[in-house]
Amino acid sequence: MSIEVTDLPSDPKCDFCSQRPVVMYYPADDYMFVAVSEERVIEQPSEGGWTACRLCSVLVDAEDYPTLAWRAVEYQGGMPEDTALGRMVRDFMLAWFEGFRDHRRGAGVKLP
Repeated sequence: MSIEVTDLPSDPKCDFCSQRPVVMYYPADDYMFVAVSEERVIEQPSEGGWTACRLCSVLVDAEDYPTLAWRAVEYQGGMPEDTALGRMVRDFMLAWFEGFRDHRRGAGVKLP
């Protein structure tokens, strides 16, 4: 079965860490991510497949979602691992990425 990659932006960034360039596309079904805390409920839709840079694609293929979550925290917010806020954001990202894992459809597709 062949997957056609369409509707990517002209200069896509990694959906995991926001770095460029991306090298892989992972098909996925749409889903609604819901996170509940004492203060609020966050609903975040995920539409379609995800793109990944080289390092994140290695982590996705290895199913190393905890390390992937720390990478995202480092590149998107620069929060240290040893702070309560850093751990909270990591836990949120890990849950978000596990949603991707649960809705992923098959192997990644190498991008040109």
